[in-house]
Amino acid sequence: MPRNPVEMFQQTDEYLVLLKRLWSNDRSFDHQGPFYSVTAGYVDRRSPRRAGIPIRMGGTSGTALKFAGRHADMFELTPGTPEEVVKLMERMQVAAASYGREDKMRFALPVSVGALRQPFQILRLQNSMPLPKKSTFLVRQCKSARNWSLHVHRC
Repeated sequence: MPRNPVEMFQQTDEYLVLLKRLWSNDRSFDHQGPFYSVTAGYVDRRSPRRAGIPIRMGGTSGTALKFAGRHADMFELTPGTPEEVVKLMERMQVAAASYGREDKMRFALPVSVGALRQPFQILRLQNSMPLPKKSTFLVRQCKSARNWSLHVHRC
């Protein structure tokens, strides 16, 4: 059982690596790690996406960014000024690049209706943010009618 945040990330990292292997391997495998032990691991009913399990993560610590850089498909940005959001995106891009995943990273920025009452205001926000090159926006309404989510994708 993990005792501190670093061990928590290490255990979750090992778990995700094993899960992806189970869903993508065509043969059984053995694994002996610090947290999990698998003998003849094999799943015959795999995900239709194979190892492409969509994973959303967030965080601002170096450990969280490194972890998300390795595993996340969508990175949840924390609210802040446009400059702070862009800086966090750039830090995440660097973390993803260390795993050869910089072009696979997508971002989401939750936006509350209390701050922006309509989607066109989100579009105004996008024009004021100095975003990294090759970025486009996709605005989606969440299940709750009170929130909008701003998704930034690299093209």
